[in-house]
Amino acid sequence: MVSGTPSGSGTTSFDATVTSGDGQTETASLEITVYPALAITTGSPLADGTLGVAYSETLSATGGTGSYGWSGSPPFGLSLSAGGVVSGTPVSTGTASFNATVTSGSGQAAQSETQSFEITVDYPPL
Repeated sequence: MVSGTPSGSGTTSFDATVTSGDGQTETASLEITVYPALAITTGSPLADGTLGVAYSETLSATGGTGSYGWSGSPPFGLSLSAGGVVSGTPVSTGTASFNATVTSGSGQAAQSETQSFEITVDYPPL
């Protein structure tokens, strides 16, 4: 068993030796890859929106492997694209929160991170 808490990311090779009960040994070269931790870097609250005015705000992340995929259901009639863009034309006012999840990688390298975002939509100025 290989265990511990990685202090960084990258790939390293090492030799592992096993010994049987009767003293026979076998050695193999192994490789382990630690991927950078996935993290959402966009803070909350998001920029305010205005009722009836087009809105667009891009969510960002770092780490992981490969491209990012986003999911979530923003309030006020807005949508979240797979590319991390919260957009649309707000259809109501108020302040609300929603969760956005970003995923990266696949198989053993798959990671996901979820964060809550707050957004406020105001009436347009008179």
